[in-house]
Amino acid sequence: MGTGFKPADIGPIGMLFALSPTIRSAFERLSKYVNAVQGATSSGVFEENGDFVWSYRIVDPSMWPRRQDSEFTIAASCQLVRSCFRRGWRPIEIQLEHHAPRDASVLERICGAPILFGQSGNRIVMNKAEADRVHRAEDKSLIEILERHIGDLVNEPAAGDILKEKVQALIGIYLGRKPVTVATLAAELKMSPRSLQRRLSEEGVSLRDLLRQHRQTLAAHYLGDQQVAPMSEIARVLGYADNTVLWRALRSWEKKGNYPSSTG
Repeated sequence: MGTGFKPADIGPIGMLFALSPTIRSAFERLSKYVNAVQGATSSGVFEENGDFVWSYRIVDPSMWPRRQDSEFTIAASCQLVRSCFRRGWRPIEIQLEHHAPRDASVLERICGAPILFGQSGNRIVMNKAEADRVHRAEDKSLIEILERHIGDLVNEPAAGDILKEKVQALIGIYLGRKPVTVATLAAELKMSPRSLQRRLSEEGVSLRDLLRQHRQTLAAHYLGDQQVAPMSEIARVLGYADNTVLWRALRSWEKKGNYPSSTG
């Protein structure tokens, strides 16, 4: 389950990870090019409560459940850190979007950290100081060559590509962990809130629409699961303050014919 994973297994992206001076820069680069390894995925990094977090999820709602992919990706990523930075490295915590199996002890042993299940995404929570520790000098010339090569392989999207998809990816990364607002997403995308709203409007959507659609997709999965999680847990994962707000949203969706179901 990812224990034998090596940088060479993902080609030049693995080399880029291995040559990075810090764990933070390695995951930042992995996030940038993760679609070269597997399509229809979303990956990103952020800080929370003084920790450094790498987030990963499949964005295709029809691919559910996806326990095997999630567990392999997280376990393999932990192994990459150990092989490239420090053999005895351990994350603080692992978060997975699916429900807990009967026995999670093997996975916890592989990852080297406690695991929280039923989360809004798949994440590796790391010590920030350790993520920023410099392990090697960076060969900038070689890094530039690799990044150009990877860019050619994956046909890097141009700056003018669909903004909606970038916003959807950020919603998937942050929901349930950080505020998902026009201001926070605009800052992440390096544009003004007004520009973000205007450009989304030009594409015929709004942040409110995209956030609602994402929540409905998650709700469909969790409410349709045989092991239905407590409503308080579902509310937290969907980024709602409490059960009452979740129930109001469910009733509103039902009135509009958008009530979540396991069939999507």
